[in-house]
Amino acid sequence: MPSSENGAAIKAKSTANLAFRGFQEEKVVFDARVNAVLKPELPEQLRLELRIRETFVEAILDAKAIADAVWHKAQTLTPESIVRVAGHVQLVNGNSGGKKGCTTIHVTNLDIIALASPDLPTLRSKELSGVGLEERLDYRILDVRRSASGAIFKLHSGMCQLIVEFLCSNGFHWIHTPRIITATIPGDNEYFHLPYFGQDAWLAQSSQRHKQMALSMDMQRVFEIGPVFRAEVQSSKSSRHMTEFTVLDIAMAFQDDYHE
Repeated sequence: MPSSENGAAIKAKSTANLAFRGFQEEKVVFDARVNAVLKPELPEQLRLELRIRETFVEAILDAKAIADAVWHKAQTLTPESIVRVAGHVQLVNGNSGGKKGCTTIHVTNLDIIALASPDLPTLRSKELSGVGLEERLDYRILDVRRSASGAIFKLHSGMCQLIVEFLCSNGFHWIHTPRIITATIPGDNEYFHLPYFGQDAWLAQSSQRHKQMALSMDMQRVFEIGPVFRAEVQSSKSSRHMTEFTVLDIAMAFQDDYHE
């Protein structure tokens, strides 16, 4: 977590601006990852785009304002390197370098905690327009660090939170059922078969059987959010297989009869 010179913690918020807004002109020290090495506006200047938690901030190093050793060390930085930065916070108002309203750190000291390989592929969205899905998946450990990829996880998390809050507030119980089952449901097919310690087992396509068991316990209302698996044969209309996906399963007991 970033801190000011006097040790007060900076609470990271939704944007880098907000994360440092209360620290205008103060000295801060924080750890961050180098998202990109930007084109300098002056010959004796180095500009870095830093990723701190889920936000971005620009750091400016001036050769005349820092020690020679720090300046030469900074020249070796590569994207995805991890650094410890000390500097002064400035919220740019459009009269000096940087984008208007952006937070800029004028660096006074920099330590390299971990130097990333210079051969890593780019993660900047502007440079990924020609990169295909297969190549992105080959470097998935890097691809998930992109803000666009992170937005998918946040969206999924927010949806699950809303679903759970709504259902629990309406009398539903959240259950967790097995993904490895020893019997299939008649009529269903495309199961993944597993040899399971000398016995037959399958990956679950749904939690139907276990939801019915829960209702037989007079739980009345149950739901589950979880993965399901289908050994789906490739469709002639698509190159993808719906072999694993997340489902919301809900079950309610009827009060009077099944017509309700």
